Amino acid sequence: MVIFEFKRPGDTAHQKKKSDFRWEFSELVEDYFDQFLYGQEKDKKNYRENIVKITTDTPNFGYIIMDEPDNLIDFNKHKGWRRTPFGSYYKINGDLNLHIEAITFQNLLVNVKKDTIFSLITYLFSNSKYNMRNLFLLYLIVNQ
Repeated sequence: MVIFEFKRPGDTAHQKKKSDFRWEFSELVEDYFDQFLYGQEKDKKNYRENIVKITTDTPNFGYIIMDEPDNLIDFNKHKGWRRTPFGSYYKINGDLNLHIEAITFQNLLVNVKKDTIFSLITYLFSNSKYNMRNLFLLYLIVNQ
């Protein structure tokens, strides 16, 4: 299962107080995985209203695209998050079959232009009539 969480540029999301950066990136997507694994059947539907059946053996990948203030990065480094060669941060929980990666908007755009693994996002968006608008917006940003 793959979940993308996009936050508005300039918005670090999640925290109740704008100055509180003591939370993990993973808090933005972990509830979605739990909802599909343990939630009621009515909560386990995808955007096409089809039931999604997953088990504890299902690989889970979460990608969070957001601004990452230095205080938030420092906090997450001390919670086991590691930097990738692409400048993003990741954490793997083998017991939960979970890989989560946090990427900044700028980092995403640079890597899409370089035609790296991040171009996968473009492919994923192109497979849904509901996400064609997002693909078009990403295309406009990359080709500015």
